[in-house]
Amino acid sequence: RDRGEQPHPHREVLLMVWLGASQPGRYSGSESAFKRPSAPPVTHALTVKQPWAGLIAWQDSRAKRVENRANPIPRKHVGKRIAIHAGRGWDARVVSMLAHDPRFEDIPSDLLDKAQARRGVIVATARLEACWGGEDDPRSADRWVNAMGHHWLLADVRPIKIDIEVRGQLGIWTLPPEAVQRLRATGVA
Repeated sequence: RDRGEQPHPHREVLLMVWLGASQPGRYSGSESAFKRPSAPPVTHALTVKQPWAGLIAWQDSRAKRVENRANPIPRKHVGKRIAIHAGRGWDARVVSMLAHDPRFEDIPSDLLDKAQARRGVIVATARLEACWGGEDDPRSADRWVNAMGHHWLLADVRPIKIDIEVRGQLGIWTLPPEAVQRLRATGVA
């Protein structure tokens, strides 16, 4: 504005509307005129045995981003964010398989250590991005894809550092309300 120009008579009200303040003269800087709708809460989970769950939660370009299942993702869950729940079980054959396959020699040993594995808790959230079956798809070249079944692509994986204990189930299941609240409180989901 030019130096000789007078401020708009409703300047404070206009700023208040623009900045989203609730009262004139009380804009704190933390309020927003453009409030984004909050993301829907994560209400469903998928239980995965360890060490697989830890390999999904691992924040590395080499992490497991494909979950192999007998069935495709139910349509209503495609594109939705779910919790990755580490089951209480331990898949010992996986450790042996990964240890003897040169494609997996770059996996840190702590991810394959039964004593260090978090079990019975939510370890991450992920978006169920896509699902495909068969070996003809170019995505089937991923080292985490096995030859049979359906391959669920996990995107935008976010690890959960606190232990949210829940009892797992088969397939995609509904989280108890307390777990949904605790997950939401992490700010990660």
